[in-house]
Amino acid sequence: RGCFKAASLAHKLKVPLVSIFHDFFPYSYIANPLFRKGWEYEVKRMYRQSRLAFVITESMQRKLGKHPNVHILPPIPSGLFPQKLLIKTKNDKLTFCYSGLCGGAYYSMLRNIISVLSDNNNFEFHISGAESERFISVANDNILVYGFLDESKLNQILSESDFLIVLIPFDLAKEHFATHFPSKLVEYAKYGKPIIIWGPDYCTAIKWATENHTAMVINKYDLNTLKIKIYEIIKNKQIQQLISSNAYNYFQKYWQPEQIQHIFVSNIQKLIQK
Repeated sequence: RGCFKAASLAHKLKVPLVSIFHDFFPYSYIANPLFRKGWEYEVKRMYRQSRLAFVITESMQRKLGKHPNVHILPPIPSGLFPQKLLIKTKNDKLTFCYSGLCGGAYYSMLRNIISVLSDNNNFEFHISGAESERFISVANDNILVYGFLDESKLNQILSESDFLIVLIPFDLAKEHFATHFPSKLVEYAKYGKPIIIWGPDYCTAIKWATENHTAMVINKYDLNTLKIKIYEIIKNKQIQQLISSNAYNYFQKYWQPEQIQHIFVSNIQKLIQK
């Protein structure tokens, strides 16, 4: 509701309103159809009222409609870059990493991944983020649970991992996942590691991966499919190299922190000059 108060204050003071639309939240979680309609109306009205609008994806822009001064503003990654590491030997375990929310719909998805990876002692699965303590009971030499990590420690773990995992819940908050973009995906791309995205076809993360060949896509909520796809990417070095290289190149071209900051700052300056 704070955003609506800001819009009202801007109108009252007769100053330009600048808005950033990252998530269509809580629209996706409002059960009452009347409340949902009211929320969408208010968000779109604020969008139209904004002299300058930033949206996280093209899908978000389409959802909100036409605007004379709208710009795509991806999530900005941290300034930390991958650490240089020793080359792994063939006897080292393959490591998978997930960092993010571990509760809610993500909990069951993570349990399924643990079930798949636990079949092989040559795998390690690193889990960190909110509610990751729920997995302490299953932690062992192959399942490592960290809780919240500071940037430097997370950077180290991501640098050491072989595969980076992004999860998008199925059949939940479709409007949200069809318009937002996972900030961790922007962060992961700079590591030049194979990214695995498990989620529905309509989410922006899957569309990005499919259109740009930048990640391994698993688009069915099925344990057998999950297992087949994970083992498929483990065995296929050529695919690993392709998606890793494409994701890294995409980061270099579109997601450098300085580039994203320039989009924001330059458009603010143009508005001030007007």
